[in-house]
Amino acid sequence: MARYLDAVVLDATQVVRRLRRRWTGALAVLVTVALVVGAGTSLLAVVSATLVRPLPYPDGDRLFVIQTQPPGTSSRADRGPLHAIDIARFRRELTTVEAVEGAWARDRALGGAGEPVSVEAAQVTPGFLTLLGARIAAGRFWTDAEDDADARVAVISHGLWQRQFGGDPGVVGRTIRLDREAYQVIGVLAAGFRPSFIVSELWTPLHLADGANTPNPRNTYIPTIARAQPGISEAVLRDEVQAAMRRIVADLPATHNGWSADVLSLREQEYGDHGRAFAMLGAAIGVLALIAIANLANLRLARAIAERNEIGMRLALGASWLHLVRLQLVEDVLLGAIGAGLGVALAFISVPLLMGLDPNASRTLGQISIDWAVVGAAAALALAVSVTSGLVPVMREARRQSLTGSSGRRAVGSRRDTRFRRLLVAAEAGLALVLLVVGALMLATVSRLSERGLGFDAANVLAAQMRLPESAYPNTRARARVVADVLEAVRALPGVVAASTTQNPFRRGIFFVTQVEIEGRRTPDGAGHFVQFRRASDGYFETMRIPVLDGRAISARDTVDSPQVAIVSQSMAERFWPGERAVGRRITRAGSTLEVVGVVGDVRDVGAAQPPGPTVYVAYAQNNAAIAVATMVVRTAGPPADAVAAIRAKVLEIDPDLPLEGVGEVAEFMTITLGPDRFRGTLLGVIAGLGLLLAAVGIYGVTACAVEERTREIGVRLALGANARGVWWLVVAQAVRTVAFGAAAGAAASAAVVFALRTAVPNLDWADAWSVAPAAAVLAVAACVAAGIPAAFALRADPTVVLRQ
Repeated sequence: MARYLDAVVLDATQVVRRLRRRWTGALAVLVTVALVVGAGTSLLAVVSATLVRPLPYPDGDRLFVIQTQPPGTSSRADRGPLHAIDIARFRRELTTVEAVEGAWARDRALGGAGEPVSVEAAQVTPGFLTLLGARIAAGRFWTDAEDDADARVAVISHGLWQRQFGGDPGVVGRTIRLDREAYQVIGVLAAGFRPSFIVSELWTPLHLADGANTPNPRNTYIPTIARAQPGISEAVLRDEVQAAMRRIVADLPATHNGWSADVLSLREQEYGDHGRAFAMLGAAIGVLALIAIANLANLRLARAIAERNEIGMRLALGASWLHLVRLQLVEDVLLGAIGAGLGVALAFISVPLLMGLDPNASRTLGQISIDWAVVGAAAALALAVSVTSGLVPVMREARRQSLTGSSGRRAVGSRRDTRFRRLLVAAEAGLALVLLVVGALMLATVSRLSERGLGFDAANVLAAQMRLPESAYPNTRARARVVADVLEAVRALPGVVAASTTQNPFRRGIFFVTQVEIEGRRTPDGAGHFVQFRRASDGYFETMRIPVLDGRAISARDTVDSPQVAIVSQSMAERFWPGERAVGRRITRAGSTLEVVGVVGDVRDVGAAQPPGPTVYVAYAQNNAAIAVATMVVRTAGPPADAVAAIRAKVLEIDPDLPLEGVGEVAEFMTITLGPDRFRGTLLGVIAGLGLLLAAVGIYGVTACAVEERTREIGVRLALGANARGVWWLVVAQAVRTVAFGAAAGAAASAAVVFALRTAVPNLDWADAWSVAPAAAVLAVAACVAAGIPAAFALRADPTVVLRQ
C-alpha cells in the first residue's frame, strides 16, 4: 500500500512539473473543460429541479391531475379542469385513489387590513392543503363541519401574514373582508408553502358535497389532483377515470355529451412541456462536449508528436507504456477536477442570468439550485472530456511499433497523424456548424416572433383588472353600470386617449374558450364548436386599435335591454363562412342567440407566440358574470405608468372597496410571453458560440502544428522566389478545405436536426432558413482567421536561417 501511495505521489509530482513547463497547454485544457462544464451544469441544474428532484409534496410520485377533453378535440393543449359536479362524482366512484381534491383560484379584494388590496386567493376542498404537505404555523385548518356548513373561514400564507398583517400573532380569530364578505382568519401556514401549479396566498373552503352548491357548477372549472393508492400505476388510474367519465356522460348528456377524461402525473403536467426543450439543449451540450474532446485531442496529439523524443527516451530507460498512460491519466484527472470546479463556479454565475431571460422561470421551472448531485454530474462530465481527449493521443502512440528518437532531428507527425488531426478538425467544423445553424434558427425565431404583428397596437396601453363581487353587484345590469361609470371617469383624465374593458387578464397561460353553435354549421355529434371567447365594452377595438373589417364594433347602445350581438374575428369568419359574409349570421352560446354585427382582425392578445384562432366577442353590458374579470385597458398619450395613480384614485372614488389588480403594461406582457423561446434561443446561441470558439481554437492549433512541420518547405519556397501571398494561401487553403469537408457533412446533419426540431419547437419556421447563411459565413471567417494567423507568422521567418537549420 505504501509503495502504491509513493508511486501516486511520484506520478503527481512529475505531472505538476510537466504542467508548469507547458502551462499554456494546461490553460487551454482548463478553459475548454470549464466552458463545457459551465454550460452543462447550468442545464443540469434546471433539469434536476424539474425532471429529477422529487416533487416538494408528500408522495409526489403518486399525485396525478385529472382533466377533461372537449368534444371534437384530441390535443393535450385542449384539455381543461373539471366541473364541480365531476369532482363530486369522481370522489364517489374512484376506488384506486386515496383522495380527490380541487382548487379554484381567483383574485379577491381583501379588506379589514388597511386599504383594500387584491390578493391571490383560492377556494379549496378540505384535504387539498394537507394533500400537498401544508403545515400550520399558528391556528388550525377548518374542520369537516365547517366545510359542510360552507363556513366563512380563511387560512392565510406566511408571506401574506408578514406583508399585510405585520406578522401580528393576534391575526388568528380576526375578521377580514373578502369581496366585501366577512371571513374569520383561523390559521397561518408555515413559511415555504407555495405550489407552483396554483398561485394563491389565501385559502377558503370549497364545498363539493354534490357538485351543485358552488357558484356556476357547470361553468366553474376546478383544477383537480388525485393521489393514487400505493402500487397503482398511471395506466390503471386512467382506465378507471375514463370509465367513470363515461358513466357521467351517460347520466348527464345535456352538459357532458362528447366529453372524455384523462390523467397526467403532476410532474408531467408541470414540467412535461419543458422536457423536449431540455432534450434539445442536452443534445447541444453533448455536441459541445464532442467538439471539446476533438479539440483537446488535437492539441494533445500535437504535443505528443512534439514529445516523441522524450517518450522514446523514457521507454529506452525502462519505462512501460502502462506507466506513461498512468501519468497521462493522473494529468487528465487533475485538470478535469480543476476544470470542473471552474465550470461549477461559472454555472453559479450564469444560472441567475439565464433565469432572468424568463421572468416566470422561477415559477414554471421550480427552485433552481446546484446541489451535490448536479456537482457530481458536472465532475463526471469534466472527467469524461479531459480523460477521453487525453488518452486518445497516448493510445495512438502506444500502437506505434517504433518512435523517431534521434536527438539531432525533431520528431514530426506522419501522414497518418496529419490525416487524423485533419479528421478531428473536420468533425469539429461539422459539429460547430450544426450548433450554429440550430442556434441561428432559434434566435431568428425569437426575433420573428417579437417583430411580427400582434394585430393590435400594444404601445402605451395599461391593463388593470377589476373583479366585481356578486355581493355588491348582484346582476348583469349592476356590473355593467359600475364599469360604465369607471370608464367614463377614466376617459376624462388628462393624458388618457381611450379606455375600455376586455375579459383577457393579460396573464401568461390564461385564455378563455367557449362552446358555440353556428347556424347551419352543426358538428357531427351536435356538440358545438370551441372558439376563443372575449367580453368587451364599447370602445375596445378603438382602444386597442384592432381594425374593423366589416360591419361595426361593440357600441354603447349594446345594453342588457337590446338584442344580443357578437363580433367575430377574421379567422372565425373564414372558417365558418368561407366566401360568404359573416355579418347577419347567428350563433348560439349558453342558450342565448347572438347576431354577428361585425368582423375584426385577428389578434395575438394572449401571447406573441400564440397563433390567432377563431374568436367571438360579446358585449360586456349584455353578458357578464361575477366570477369573470373585467380588465380595463387604457391607452395613454405618455408612459402608461404615469397614469396609474390617477386611474386608481378614480376607481376608488366610485367604489372605495374596489382595488385594481394585475396592473401592468400590455407591451411588457407581450414581451414576457416570449420568455421560454428567448430562454431556449439565448442558451442555444451561447452554446453555439462556445462551439465556434472551440472549433476555431482547434483549427488554429492544427494549422500552427502543420506550419511548424513545414517550416523547411516554406523556407525553401520563399528562398526560391515564391510569392509570399501564394505561400500563405497554400497553407490556409489546406485548412479551409478540411473545414469545408466537415461543414458539408455538418450541413447535411443540420438539415436532419432542424427537421426533427420542428416537432419540439412549434414556432420554428423554414422561413427563417436565411439565418443559415450567416452561420456558415461565421464559420468560414473563423476558419480563415484561425488558419491565417499561424500561416502569417511562418512567412515572417528568415529563409536563410530556415535553410541553415
